Amino acid sequence: MTNGLQWVPATQICFRHFWIEPGRLFTALLICAMLLTHSKSEANDIDFSINQNAGLLNISTITASDFITVTGEVAGNAADGNLATKWAAPGMSQSITADLGIPQLVSKARISFSSYQWGKTFDYTIATSLDGINWTDVIINIQSMPLQWTEATFNPINARYVRTTINSANLPGSLTPSNSEINEIEIYGNHIPSIQIYIPAITASDYLITTGEVAENAIDGDLNTKWSGSGTPQWVTLDLGIPQLVNMAKISFAAYQWGKTYTYTLAISLDGINWTDVISNAQSAPLQWTDATFNPINARYLRLTINSATLPNYFGVNNSDINEIEIYGASFTSPNDILTLSWLSNPGGVLGYIIYYGPTPDTADVEITNLPATAVGFEPLTPSQQYDPYTELGLLPGDNVCFRLRAYNNGGTSGWSDAICGGV
Repeated sequence: MTNGLQWVPATQICFRHFWIEPGRLFTALLICAMLLTHSKSEANDIDFSINQNAGLLNISTITASDFITVTGEVAGNAADGNLATKWAAPGMSQSITADLGIPQLVSKARISFSSYQWGKTFDYTIATSLDGINWTDVIINIQSMPLQWTEATFNPINARYVRTTINSANLPGSLTPSNSEINEIEIYGNHIPSIQIYIPAITASDYLITTGEVAENAIDGDLNTKWSGSGTPQWVTLDLGIPQLVNMAKISFAAYQWGKTYTYTLAISLDGINWTDVISNAQSAPLQWTDATFNPINARYLRLTINSATLPNYFGVNNSDINEIEIYGASFTSPNDILTLSWLSNPGGVLGYIIYYGPTPDTADVEITNLPATAVGFEPLTPSQQYDPYTELGLLPGDNVCFRLRAYNNGGTSGWSDAICGGV
């Protein structure tokens, strides 16, 4: 009831997804708003819903701390898409770990705990990790719902591994024994593509003049050349040319094959003056490549500082040595990129849509397009609209942009949809 009038929903409009071409997915929420039959509508009449399948991430492999051998209730059963199978392990304090294959921005786990229909509930903890060794708890000792699916939502975090630990079970007296049991696990979030970013310039604090091992050797694509600075600490700074969304550095440290390791710090900056550490005093891997993964962040400059080096006894020179550096992320890298906005079609009565944008959800109120359903080239069954973010929207690399949608018919204009946002 608004202003003493009864508002009757006539149909529904929904954002289906918002992505950056080519292939750079930022969000996959389904966001709906009710179109009203009355000639007037208010924002508080909007009904929002989230598509449960939006943002479903692929689980590459799944492992468990244990499983019940006699029944073959293995970890893989929890990610086979079949609610009639399950993973089961004897007793409590058992865990199951989903490996997403690559780091991704994770924000929700949906878990179908077994025997919910008979009143069995579980207390569980969810932790995430980038390397499978260091873990961060995102859900701590929460009780499952007495429903087929329990949804565990948390602040988005960059992770490759998601581990669910069953701490205890609460079961009616007729249910024994007390095993850890999960029918199915689904992980949701936003895929962060591993796109290698071009590095136009590099500088260093020092280099070995006698051998000519200059900073540029670290970005020449040749693992047989290297940058070398005298002693430690020394640093190299990469300039990406424009701000970009970065989330990983791949570093080939020199002499790894002979056991040389380094401790290093990675910092980012937008202006080359103010710096933020994203990796602090980490140790290099004894491999050709060390992957330094961190939460996505806008940056133009990345500074890699070698703090110390550990050498076998027969290495007499303690220099800072890097064969190659590569930077990865998921942002605009070309002025030819196109931003595409699309939403679910609503046949019957919808005459058109109005698209608004702005830097934040609350300020996405600048009208950019009034799109009649009869417009040339518009597909009512698969509605979408494209923009050049630079020339049409006036955005700059590194900017955040949000969109909202309203629909209209003979009865008037709908209220606002929820905002959907992404970085350019």
